[in-house]
Amino acid sequence: MKRYRNPKVKLGEFKACWNKLKWDSPDICYFYGKGAKAASYIFHHFCHSVKNSEGRSMLDDLKAYGFDITTLKFSIKATEQTGAVDLSDNAPTSP
Repeated sequence: MKRYRNPKVKLGEFKACWNKLKWDSPDICYFYGKGAKAASYIFHHFCHSVKNSEGRSMLDDLKAYGFDITTLKFSIKATEQTGAVDLSDNAPTSP
């Protein structure tokens, strides 16, 4: 039986990978640090909801082309120059 571990994410970092949450079956899971929640929504929408002219999502197309979705790993970090995320240690946190 495969053991799934949640990846560690840092401030302003977003990761997507094949994983399993304890209450769900294996699927693509999204993990984000402070300030990267919007990126997870955008990536999820792009992978699952946006359909091509044949009505298939990006993941459906990748499967149709013969790619193994269980090897999917994606990681992206915000830059301080964007101003979208305050990556300093003294950034205010929401309650």
